[in-house]
Amino acid sequence: MKGRAQAIGKIRASRWHWLLAVAWTLIAAGALIWNLSEHEKHAVSEIKSQARTLFNQDLIYRRWNAGHGGVYVPVTKQTPPNPYLAHIPERDIATPSGKKLTLMNPAYMTRQVHELMQQEKDGVRGHITSLKPIRPENAADPWETAALRRFEKGASEYSSLERMPDGKEYLRFMRPMRVEKACLKCHAAQGYKIGDIRGGISVSIPVSGEMVATREEAQSLYVGHGILWFLGLGAILLVASKQASAEEALIRSESRTRLLLDSTAEAIYGIDLDGNCTFANPACLKLLGYDDMNEVVGRNTHKLFYHTRPDGTAFPAEECSIFGVVSKGEGIHMDGEVMWRKDGSSFPVEYWSHPVREENRVSGAVVTFMDISERKSSQEALGKRLNELERFQQATIEREFRIKELRDELARLKGASGGDREGKHEAD
Repeated sequence: MKGRAQAIGKIRASRWHWLLAVAWTLIAAGALIWNLSEHEKHAVSEIKSQARTLFNQDLIYRRWNAGHGGVYVPVTKQTPPNPYLAHIPERDIATPSGKKLTLMNPAYMTRQVHELMQQEKDGVRGHITSLKPIRPENAADPWETAALRRFEKGASEYSSLERMPDGKEYLRFMRPMRVEKACLKCHAAQGYKIGDIRGGISVSIPVSGEMVATREEAQSLYVGHGILWFLGLGAILLVASKQASAEEALIRSESRTRLLLDSTAEAIYGIDLDGNCTFANPACLKLLGYDDMNEVVGRNTHKLFYHTRPDGTAFPAEECSIFGVVSKGEGIHMDGEVMWRKDGSSFPVEYWSHPVREENRVSGAVVTFMDISERKSSQEALGKRLNELERFQQATIEREFRIKELRDELARLKGASGGDREGKHEAD
């Protein structure tokens, strides 16, 4: 028997080690994937922070320009008078020396800044746009349109990695522009009010360089996680090599478990698939009136402990909930049944029964129970007391109702007597 138990223990341990190795591999792989994802997210976050800075710069320049009502700049081939400001008085002026100047509003200035940005080698792009642009070139592309729709629903910013027409991948970032008082000089005719979302500024930053650097840095993550996985796997193999010690520890553990069962004050017994008792601790034997465990081990527990219902009728074994635990493999908790002692007396019990599984199969059940006679007596005493209180309350209500009727009758009689005396005085 001992050799069979040790063989089973070795098989279980081997399976456990394989499962642990697979689990460790999955954990290491998951950690690597998560760290790579976080590493890339950090890189994107850095680029997004750069985009926010560029947006804020554009916004500050625009506010400076709008705060001055626009600025005048020399008319050149690159800066001709803005046809969309033709309705503005003094759009074009001349200096005393005859030099021609034209008014540059925030949008005109921002557009020229964005055109200069596109000429730089870093490839950063900017675009001022709106769903109702004055200048057709400021019309929103599909991505910008989606962002502006989000802003109308309350979003404060929008960003994503997108591939642009030049075939390169960019981080596109956009925030809304709200109408301020200075904006109404040029846009009041469009029906805007202060606080309305007039449009937005989108910033596009190429990410190819950043992503290449990020992926190169990710190589260290592969190496680090590989070393960590190898060390963990080595530890698992080391544990597997000490299986003999683990088996001995298991045997000692089983002995301690038996000691705990024998020492606990709770009544516990076990059954096999046929309902025969496999063990019973001292507390169980004492509560049921048995002197030796051999009196119950190997015998059918239903015939010993549950053969009769509380009303004295026979209790068929197939209706016993405890045997349902073995057949269904599900634990139960019952309150209200009785168990029978060796001397033929019975007592109410509350019990818990849970299936025992070996090799993923139910091999029996463990039952823990307790005598609830005192609790039942207390409940019955409380019930009687409650009934007495309810009867007293009902009698009190009826007495109060009867007193009220008597008072009403007395008041009626007094009223009739007073009426008779008044009639007598009138006759005199």
